[in-house]
Amino acid sequence: MADTRHPAPVIFREEQRFTQPWLWILLLGGLAAAVGTSLPLVVKFQHRPWPPGLWLSLVFPAAFMLLIVALFAFTRLVTEVGTDGIAAAFRPLQTKPRYISYSDIAEFRAVTYRPIMEYGGWGIKKGRNGLAYNVSGNRGLLLTLSNGRTFLVGSQQPERLRAAVDSAVGNRPFG
Repeated sequence: MADTRHPAPVIFREEQRFTQPWLWILLLGGLAAAVGTSLPLVVKFQHRPWPPGLWLSLVFPAAFMLLIVALFAFTRLVTEVGTDGIAAAFRPLQTKPRYISYSDIAEFRAVTYRPIMEYGGWGIKKGRNGLAYNVSGNRGLLLTLSNGRTFLVGSQQPERLRAAVDSAVGNRPFG
């Protein structure tokens, strides 16, 4: 599973983003709080010298929250099914996708799972049930590998994802 090749040619592609309203309320609320607490001090000291370290204590929290918001805004899970395997990557954070060759898969199936209970939430997670790449929801494609490990790829279209793998695999034997 450490292979980072890209499946080619691609027969199915899904791109997902973090779209949960509760997540964006938390992120934007944190950004608003960071900016809101520093704004009165910026106004207070706009025409006089700032005490040492004040600018850092004001700018750092707001810049940090802005970076976190940007990270979630631009990150997406890209899943591609090719004729030779499956690749999943969190772009732009991962430059090399996690690639699984069909020869490494013992079985696969579309599943409904409990993200928090089984994997500890969303993102790249290693839970008691194996490795998961997911961004939202509770459905995906569960791959059982020849070595006994599992890899879950979250999907908003798990049946189409499974059908694409089915199509690519054809009558090829697994493992």
